[in-house]
Formats: sequence, structure tokens, C-alpha cells
Amino acid sequence: MREMAKRVELSARYIGRPVGLLSGGNQQKVLFGRGLASNADVYVFDEPTVGVDVGTRNALYEVIKTLTEAGAAVIVISSDLPEVLHLANRVCVLSAGRISAELPGGASNEGAVLANFFTQASPRLAQHS
Repeated sequence: MREMAKRVELSARYIGRPVGLLSGGNQQKVLFGRGLASNADVYVFDEPTVGVDVGTRNALYEVIKTLTEAGAAVIVISSDLPEVLHLANRVCVLSAGRISAELPGGASNEGAVLANFFTQASPRLAQHS
């Protein structure tokens, strides 16, 4: 347990406390730690850094980086475009419930993501007006 807390930069003073009494950032760290303990081949993080401070955000990014370097597949679902662009080596753009583009890391930038999101979404939205 202490090793996992160390990996996610959770202070030792919080070990053993009820998770519901911890701050949002520390709750996120506990969830990451529990997931890491499973040693899975694939991890899915849905809005992993919502509501956490910058320090916690960076600690969680390091955990994600460590997982990928160890060979795990990591899927990050996020509405935070800068976060996606920072973490991803491939970006799938979802628009109107469908994948409208798959961009390799080198082609992933804010303009390309937004162009694929809005270009694909516009015709569908127009049909429902």
C-alpha cells in the first residue's frame, strides 16, 4: 500500500483515512493507485484530472507516462484539449457520437482536432434544426 501511495505521490498521512474525507486531488490519487495495483494491460482514464490542483495533475501525468513506458495501453478520455494533446501519441476525435478523425501524434494540434470536430458535426446539426 505504501509503495502504491508513493507512486501516485499520496502523502503517507492519508493512508488509512476514509477516501470520502480526502480532497478531490487525493481521491484521484487513491483511485489511480487502486488501478495501478491491478497491473492491467489496458487502462482507461475518463476525465482523469478534473477538479485537481496543478501538482496533482502533474503527478497523475507522470503515472500515465510510467504506464505507457512499461508497455501498457492507455486511453484518456478528456474534454480538456490541451491535456489530450500533451498526453496522446494518437488522438481520435469524436463528433456526433462517431469517430470523425484519427490523428497521429505529430498531426495532433488544436486546429486539426477542432476542424475535424466541427466539420463533421455541422451537417448533422443542420439536419436537426
